[in-house]
Amino acid sequence: MAEDYEEGEAFDDEIFDIEKSKIKENRYYFHNNKMVSWIDDKKSNIDINKEEFLQKEKT
Repeated sequence: MAEDYEEGEAFDDEIFDIEKSKIKENRYYFHNNKMVSWIDDKKSNIDINKEEFLQKEKT
């Protein structure tokens, strides 16, 4: 399983503020180095036949 996180835009002179940040979590599941499942940040399964899935698998 692999996860990626996307945080809100940050500025050098600003301290981290959880109220101003959004965390997006995508979960990717692999078997024998092939992506077999993707659960997006809305907790929805992405169809393995969708172009979006195939593109993500290549990266």
